[in-house]
Amino acid sequence: MLLAFFSVPYATHAATLGDLVVSENMTIPAGVYVYDSIVVKTGATLTMQGSTTIDTAFKGVQIHAQNITIEDGASVSATGQGYRSRQGPGAPTNFRWGGSYGGVGGGNISTSTYGSAVQPTHLGSGGGNNSGGGAIELIVSGTLSIEGTLAADGSNTGSGGALLSLQVYCLVLG
Repeated sequence: MLLAFFSVPYATHAATLGDLVVSENMTIPAGVYVYDSIVVKTGATLTMQGSTTIDTAFKGVQIHAQNITIEDGASVSATGQGYRSRQGPGAPTNFRWGGSYGGVGGGNISTSTYGSAVQPTHLGSGGGNNSGGGAIELIVSGTLSIEGTLAADGSNTGSGGALLSLQVYCLVLG
């Protein structure tokens, strides 16, 4: 299940890191980043890490940019970047159950949900054998063009982790 929210962005920061062109696999640690533009080229994956140890409410990657382009065959991903297996507020007690977040994980009768199913901001809890999804927030003041993949799923090889936390704010979705 993919939840994405599209609306007019709020104010961005003054400092910028310039343009980012991702032509080979690259990883960005959890935090807030400001770019003029981002282009993720065909065949490349931009991985956005989550952090359960940083002392902020949002524990994923937040990016402010004028324009973001994800080319066909390219990927921006926080898949498996949430809480590790059986970790987090919605972690199951049984290795066969899925992690919870805005909804209860498959078979998970030991925990309740947390966060918001309609405006997600937290990392996903790890399932019985897998990590939960990370958190991505994109604030785009111009155009967001997605021809490739934008994902923040739980890793999935058995009892999966809780799904994504993905929010997108943009003026134009192209």
